[in-house]
Amino acid sequence: MSIFRPLNSDESNLFTIRCVVEWTGTITNTNIIAGGNNITVATNLLKTPTANNLPENFAIYYHTGIFYVQYGKVFTSCPSVSIQSRAQAIDNIGTGTILQSTPVIYWNNIIDYPKSNTSSPVNTTNYNFAFSFNNGSLITPAATGLAGFDLVITGPVKLGVTTGNSNKGWAVGSGNDATSAYTFMNVGVGTGNPTATGLTLNGGLVGVPDTVSSTSLAISVDTLITFIDASTLATITLADGTNGQIKHLLCTVGSADMTLNANLNATSIVFNAPGETATLIYDSTTGKWSVLSSYGAVIT
Repeated sequence: MSIFRPLNSDESNLFTIRCVVEWTGTITNTNIIAGGNNITVATNLLKTPTANNLPENFAIYYHTGIFYVQYGKVFTSCPSVSIQSRAQAIDNIGTGTILQSTPVIYWNNIIDYPKSNTSSPVNTTNYNFAFSFNNGSLITPAATGLAGFDLVITGPVKLGVTTGNSNKGWAVGSGNDATSAYTFMNVGVGTGNPTATGLTLNGGLVGVPDTVSSTSLAISVDTLITFIDASTLATITLADGTNGQIKHLLCTVGSADMTLNANLNATSIVFNAPGETATLIYDSTTGKWSVLSSYGAVIT
């Protein structure tokens, strides 16, 4: 999740990855044991959180007592890492190997191996850092008392337009990859699976329209609203949409017939005066658009 600090902070945009990994016995070598949604996990030892609350290409790979970690996220500088071992039982805390265990980290690639590394997944070569537990010699997961670990990675990420050498402040604007400005939290922004039954907005819902005319006849299915220029008689087109998609059409200028007569659960819709409207919904069962409401437009 992202943590936003005041604008005068040198690390305004901190991103935290946290997970808990647990096991009950020996871990099979050369296996990915935890990962985000894009990662194929051989033996899932992730206790918390769920995979969709991790960066989608985050992964932990295990080989011969060493854990190799891929962020699945680009940090602008080296993040902080905290690793805490977990004991199998209360008696293991006071005595035995677990008491003497210390996590030892090796940094391989401090900030890269970012959002997408699926063509070369995490292994003993491709990783950000590796760690193991040590008390003078390597402690493997099969060692008495060691049952898992808590891992927390926190570091600055680039979000929006920045200037200078620091990452102060944040904004979403020109020149940015919009797919990188989102949350992995399950709140329905970008990705997620919200279960709320309604959406409440404090403010207006604004759709950026496209415009069709005699020189540009295809209505976009990538916008919520399309303005229709009826200055010249023409036939306009509308491609298939997504099941349940809503489309608003509004004539803004002109008096010539602009006719939509294909891909409809109707014969045609004709617009020829400013203010005429039609609201459509796409139905994947029929593979056509149906009219929900209209004003002024002639529907046959």
